[in-house]
Amino acid sequence: MEDKKPPILSQKYAITGTKIVVIFSAIFIFMKFFAIVGKDLWLIPNLLICLPSLILGAIGINLIRTQKTHISFVIFALLVFILVRIYEEQLQLFFYQMFQS
Repeated sequence: MEDKKPPILSQKYAITGTKIVVIFSAIFIFMKFFAIVGKDLWLIPNLLICLPSLILGAIGINLIRTQKTHISFVIFALLVFILVRIYEEQLQLFFYQMFQS
Protein backbone atom coordinates (compact mmCIF):
# COMPACT_ATOMS: atom_id res chain seq x y z
CA MET A 1 0.00 0.00 0.00
CA GLU A 2 1.36 3.38 -0.96
CA ASP A 3 1.63 5.93 1.86
CA LYS A 4 -0.04 9.13 0.60
CA LYS A 5 -0.14 12.54 2.22
CA PRO A 6 -3.52 14.09 2.87
CA PRO A 7 -4.36 16.65 0.16
CA ILE A 8 -4.30 19.53 2.65
CA LEU A 9 -0.59 18.92 3.24
CA SER A 10 0.34 19.17 -0.45
CA GLN A 11 2.65 21.89 -1.71
CA LYS A 12 -0.13 23.42 -3.82
CA TYR A 13 -2.23 24.18 -0.73
CA ALA A 14 0.79 25.51 1.14
CA ILE A 15 1.55 27.98 -1.66
CA THR A 16 -2.08 29.09 -1.85
CA GLY A 17 -2.30 29.47 1.94
CA THR A 18 0.92 31.48 2.03
CA LYS A 19 -0.41 33.81 -0.67
CA ILE A 20 -3.60 34.29 1.35
CA VAL A 21 -1.49 35.14 4.43
CA VAL A 22 0.47 37.74 2.44
CA ILE A 23 -2.72 39.30 1.02
CA PHE A 24 -4.39 39.40 4.44
CA SER A 25 -1.26 40.98 5.92
CA ALA A 26 -1.31 43.71 3.28
CA ILE A 27 -5.02 44.38 3.83
CA PHE A 28 -4.59 44.53 7.61
CA ILE A 29 -1.63 46.93 7.32
CA PHE A 30 -3.60 49.13 4.91
CA MET A 31 -6.58 49.09 7.28
CA LYS A 32 -4.42 50.20 10.22
CA PHE A 33 -2.72 52.86 8.07
CA PHE A 34 -6.16 54.20 7.14
CA ALA A 35 -7.17 54.16 10.82
CA ILE A 36 -4.10 56.21 11.73
CA VAL A 37 -4.29 58.71 8.88
CA GLY A 38 -7.99 58.86 8.05
CA LYS A 39 -9.57 58.50 11.46
CA ASP A 40 -6.74 60.01 13.49
CA LEU A 41 -6.37 57.07 15.89
CA TRP A 42 -3.40 56.40 18.13
CA LEU A 43 -0.17 56.06 16.17
CA ILE A 44 2.09 53.85 18.31
CA PRO A 45 -0.52 51.27 19.42
CA ASN A 46 -1.74 50.76 15.86
CA LEU A 47 1.80 50.47 14.52
CA LEU A 48 2.66 47.88 17.15
CA ILE A 49 -0.46 45.88 16.32
CA CYS A 50 0.62 45.94 12.64
CA LEU A 51 4.02 44.49 13.50
CA PRO A 52 3.01 40.78 13.47
CA SER A 53 1.25 41.25 10.11
CA LEU A 54 4.28 43.02 8.69
CA ILE A 55 6.63 40.26 9.86
CA LEU A 56 4.39 37.42 8.68
CA GLY A 57 3.81 39.14 5.34
CA ALA A 58 7.56 39.58 4.79
CA ILE A 59 8.24 35.96 5.74
CA GLY A 60 5.43 34.83 3.43
CA ILE A 61 6.82 36.82 0.49
CA ASN A 62 10.25 35.34 1.14
CA LEU A 63 8.81 31.80 1.29
CA ILE A 64 6.93 32.31 -1.97
CA ARG A 65 10.05 33.67 -3.69
CA THR A 66 12.23 30.78 -2.56
CA GLN A 67 9.37 28.28 -3.11
CA LYS A 68 9.89 26.73 0.33
CA THR A 69 6.37 27.10 1.66
CA HIS A 70 5.00 24.79 4.32
CA ILE A 71 1.54 24.35 5.74
CA SER A 72 2.85 24.87 9.29
CA PHE A 73 3.65 28.52 8.44
CA VAL A 74 0.08 29.01 7.23
CA ILE A 75 -1.38 27.47 10.40
CA PHE A 76 0.93 29.56 12.62
CA ALA A 77 0.07 32.76 10.73
CA LEU A 78 -3.65 32.07 10.99
CA LEU A 79 -3.36 31.54 14.74
CA VAL A 80 -1.44 34.81 15.11
CA PHE A 81 -4.02 36.70 13.04
CA ILE A 82 -6.89 35.24 15.05
CA LEU A 83 -5.25 36.16 18.36
CA VAL A 84 -4.41 39.68 17.21
CA ARG A 85 -7.96 40.26 16.01
CA ILE A 86 -9.49 38.85 19.22
CA TYR A 87 -7.30 40.93 21.55
CA GLU A 88 -6.92 44.00 19.32
CA GLU A 89 -8.84 46.41 21.54
CA GLN A 90 -7.12 45.25 24.72
CA LEU A 91 -3.73 45.52 23.03
CA GLN A 92 -4.48 49.04 21.81
CA LEU A 93 -5.43 50.18 25.29
CA PHE A 94 -2.42 48.44 26.83
CA PHE A 95 0.02 50.03 24.39
CA TYR A 96 -1.66 53.43 24.72
CA GLN A 97 -1.37 53.36 28.49
CA MET A 98 2.19 52.07 28.28
CA PHE A 99 3.38 54.84 25.95
CA GLN A 100 1.24 57.63 27.33
CA SER A 101 3.39 58.20 30.40
